[in-house]
Amino acid sequence: MGSSGKASAGSGNLKAPISEVFSSYQGEGIFVGQPQVFIRFCGCNLRCGYCDTPENQHLHEHQKYFSLSHILELARESMAKRSPSSLPLAISLTGGEPLLYPGFLSALLPQIKKMKLATYLETNGTLPEAYAKVAKWVDVVAMDIKPPSASGTDLWKDQAKFLKLAGKKAFVKMVVTSSTKTEEVVKAVNLVKAVSPGIPFVLQPVSVGRGAASAQPWQLYEWLTLARKKLQQVHVIPQMHKLLWKVR
Repeated sequence: MGSSGKASAGSGNLKAPISEVFSSYQGEGIFVGQPQVFIRFCGCNLRCGYCDTPENQHLHEHQKYFSLSHILELARESMAKRSPSSLPLAISLTGGEPLLYPGFLSALLPQIKKMKLATYLETNGTLPEAYAKVAKWVDVVAMDIKPPSASGTDLWKDQAKFLKLAGKKAFVKMVVTSSTKTEEVVKAVNLVKAVSPGIPFVLQPVSVGRGAASAQPWQLYEWLTLARKKLQQVHVIPQMHKLLWKVR
């Protein structure tokens, strides 16, 4: 399979590796609590130690590939199960890393827009060229900063390029652990400020049981304080859906 999606002839035959399509509430970032339909892609270009869906990092021998029409059908079914008062306002593309499949997204996103739903892209922000191919159909970009202590790789240049492309569509989330270095938080804050100090910045303490120890309260306070000196919107928001709501 290529990096843009698995295809036969024509966009109607495009398929992508998907683990599930389901309806729930956004549990992270500044849109926490918003009902959404989630399309979870498989495959990721990073191997972060605290990943909460490690089963979706790799493509497997018996990997499921969903067609465009099947995904849209599942999304509509998920919406139909919700009460009118909690109908999803957006479809979240999550993973894994959805931007591994820009060709597939180029076909899927316009169809989502035809459903009168917002498109919400969850990404590690390391594939700016792929994002550029689909940016016009994306409404919200939830970009995760992945510092070297988490990913084992220096990704700053790619993430800076990505955030410049995403601009005001983006908010930035940084999962922090006891191993996160203060200089990494400073670098992330400076990266955001260089694009726009008005971009929301979220410090997300790692959830218990994700392969890393949580940051201490004094660390969070220190990082929050330094970030607020340079950025206009800084928040500490834990992962809500698994910690408190006990949902996907």
